[in-house]
Amino acid sequence: MRRVRIAERILTPFAGEERAAGIAGDLAEGAQTHGSAWFWRNVAAAVMGLGWPIAAAFVACLAVEASISAAGGAVMNGISRANHGRALPPAGPVLLFSAMLVSGLGIYAGFRYGLRDRTTRLAAGITLIAFAGACLQQTRFVPLIAGAIVLALMIVAARSREGRRALGVLVVAYLVSAIAFVGVVMANNRSTVRLGFPLNYMLIIATQWLVCRAMRPATA
Repeated sequence: MRRVRIAERILTPFAGEERAAGIAGDLAEGAQTHGSAWFWRNVAAAVMGLGWPIAAAFVACLAVEASISAAGGAVMNGISRANHGRALPPAGPVLLFSAMLVSGLGIYAGFRYGLRDRTTRLAAGITLIAFAGACLQQTRFVPLIAGAIVLALMIVAARSREGRRALGVLVVAYLVSAIAFVGVVMANNRSTVRLGFPLNYMLIIATQWLVCRAMRPATA
């Protein structure tokens, strides 16, 4: 039936294809007794029930990425003032930018694939090391050491099939969301209507999630 196919499409982003088909089928059977209004009311209830964890994960990504950006920015401003406004070496800002983007990927991976998933653990490790390197950038060689450790983690991950899959998801999602970030910055610089917080972060997080979902549609 057409309404069953429509319900499946509505439910699939929240429950996956197999589970969405099962829910829609069960509701279709109940609709034979209770009617169409009952069917769509329960489809809406199912979306709300399944959707709140996604909303919570999205808010968590938003909060963590914004917090890392704000905390790292405050540290860098303090270092810059201590150095009388001299430009900071590029390693620190790059590490902070990477920590911000990868943190959101790690939260999404943990939500979608589980805390033991290789993508989740790799993203968490990179985030912690990159953020520490950015905050301690005034200490000699620390940013370079942090960058070397991140690179080593990526090389180790590439040695196994599961690790390569995790690394591929992170690299592609990182690059795409970095492009989205640059696009937002350029658009804000050229337009009188600016995408301020939280819209700019929301756009970046949505880009990350879409890329991750396209590359790893399975929940396992």
